[in-house]
Amino acid sequence: YTQILTDSSSTINKQIQAENPDDKIIFIKPGELDKATKLIGIALENAKDELWIFDSYLTDKNGISSILDWLRIVSKCPSKEKNLVFCCSNPDRALDINELICEIEKDSILKEMIRLKGDIGIHFYQAKSPIHDRFVLFKNVDTYGGINIGTSINSLERNHYCISKLSNSAAKIILCELTDWLFNGNIISDKGV
Repeated sequence: YTQILTDSSSTINKQIQAENPDDKIIFIKPGELDKATKLIGIALENAKDELWIFDSYLTDKNGISSILDWLRIVSKCPSKEKNLVFCCSNPDRALDINELICEIEKDSILKEMIRLKGDIGIHFYQAKSPIHDRFVLFKNVDTYGGINIGTSINSLERNHYCISKLSNSAAKIILCELTDWLFNGNIISDKGV
């Protein structure tokens, strides 16, 4: 009787664990932009000292209106430093740093922010080569955090992908490795706007 009860309890526990959702990895389907926006927004809100966004395909010409929306959001986040890293490996398909700044200056909302504040508070880095994964990472004094996004920020609405929440140690390792890589001769151009 005791063995049957133990086996039954073990089976029930396994079924409960199998049904228990994993909140560290969130699957997003096309059309679930609100779900993705909420998760990215939480990462942006948590950034107080340094914010780093790594999205090599951010300036894809097909997603410019979307990226201008995100730049408006990023410019309002509370982080003291806001850094955005991208790559322009194909100038026919993506904007370089100067073309991106021209698009920012043409956008009525961002242009008004620049007029009122003098800038939008974002430092852009055009990297020499792409980083495959996309990251929104932050550092607050001695703590780190962020997310890994399985698609470019300019294509959140139309793809299947996962957003993974990163632990303090994972975010620290990724941010340190990527910034070391970036500042070790992998910047084509950088400008603050």
